[in-house]
Amino acid sequence: NSTKIMSSENDHNLSDDSLFTQTRWTLILQARGGENAQAQAALNDLCKRYWYPLYVYLRGRGRSPQDAEDVTQAFFAHLHEREVFQQATPEKGKLRAFLLVSLKNFSRNLYRKESTAKRGGGVPILSIDRDWAENRYQFEPVDNVTPEQLYDRRWAMTMLEKVFHDLEQYYHHDLGKGELFDAIKPTIAGGRKPPSYLELAERFSVSESTIKSEVRRLRQRYRQRLEDEIAETTDSPAKQQEEIRYLLSLFG
Repeated sequence: NSTKIMSSENDHNLSDDSLFTQTRWTLILQARGGENAQAQAALNDLCKRYWYPLYVYLRGRGRSPQDAEDVTQAFFAHLHEREVFQQATPEKGKLRAFLLVSLKNFSRNLYRKESTAKRGGGVPILSIDRDWAENRYQFEPVDNVTPEQLYDRRWAMTMLEKVFHDLEQYYHHDLGKGELFDAIKPTIAGGRKPPSYLELAERFSVSESTIKSEVRRLRQRYRQRLEDEIAETTDSPAKQQEEIRYLLSLFG
C-alpha cells in the first residue's frame, strides 16, 4: 500500500502556526485603533467563518431571509469600521459572546437610527449565499431551542468543521496519509461505524497496534487543534477550558 503509516519528518506538531489560519481575539482587539494588517486579516477571516451563526440567530428571531442577510452584511460592515471594537476589552473574555451581544445591540439600533433603504448599502463586506444558508437553516433544530442556543450550536459546529477540515488537509497534503485519514476519520467524526482495527491493519499491511497508535494520535491532534481554535477566541486558559466544555456539551 502506498499510503505512509509510520511517522516521518513531515509529521509536524499541529500547533505549528504555519499550518493554520490565525484568527486571534487579541489580534481582533487591535482593530480598535489604526490600520493593522494582521487585525484586518483577522476580521476578514472572522466574517467569512462566522457569518452563518449570526445569520442563524437572526432567522431564529423571526427575521426573513432577506432581512437576516441585510442585517448580517451591515453588522460586518460595522465591524470593519471598527466601531464595535471600541468597546471591546479583554475582560469580555469570549469572542462568541461579545459578537452576539454586539449584534443584538446593532440590530436594535439599526432600526432605531437608519432607514430600511440604508441597510446593506454600499459594497458588501462578504459574499453571503442566502440560498445555501436557507437550505442549511431548514435542518437546524429550531423546536424548543432559543435563538441564542441556535447561535451557540452553529458557532460550535463551525469550529468543529474547521478543525476537521484542517486535519484533513494536513493528513492529505502535509503527511501524505490521506487514505489513512479517510479510513480512521469516523473515530472522531461520528456517523458511520469505522472499520475494525484488524480490518484496517490488513488493509494497510501493518499491525493492529500501529493502527491503534494512529487513531490515538489523530484524536490527540483533533483535541489539540480544537483547543487551539477556541484559544483564539478567549483571553485566558481558564475561559478556554470553560468554552470547550460548554461547546461540546451542546452536542452531548
